[in-house]
Amino acid sequence: MAHIYIPLEYAILSFIYLKAFNSKIVNKLIIASVLLFILFCAADIVYLESLNVYNSYPRVIESLLMVSLGLLYFYQVFKDAGKTDLLADPYFMLSVAVIINFAGSSVINSLFNVMLSYSREYTRLSIMVLNLLNIFFNVMLVLVLRRAPRN
Repeated sequence: MAHIYIPLEYAILSFIYLKAFNSKIVNKLIIASVLLFILFCAADIVYLESLNVYNSYPRVIESLLMVSLGLLYFYQVFKDAGKTDLLADPYFMLSVAVIINFAGSSVINSLFNVMLSYSREYTRLSIMVLNLLNIFFNVMLVLVLRRAPRN
């Protein structure tokens, strides 16, 4: 299931960011990154990690791409400096959640298959941290949806 969820999650979050950026070049890069990431996920299943293995490579790449999108949005906001109430901006809140969640989980995801060969306690602890980050991310998504304009 995670082999389908990870590219789908990246595609949905990336397409949300499309409305946040004013640059057509950035929007084209986001669309290209989604397509390339989906192709990489397919190649990962066939050549690198089978369906029976925890897909750590796509998770780490997704984390890097999502943190990059969050930082790029921060750059755009702080370059403009016209927004006074950043906590009312749903994209700012989304970027905070994305950076905390994906930066925190990238280290665990990159080492997860290695940790499986060690103590089960390390694996349990890493799953607990991933679950806490996931809970935080989902709570932040609810706050983002509450602040999003209704059209």
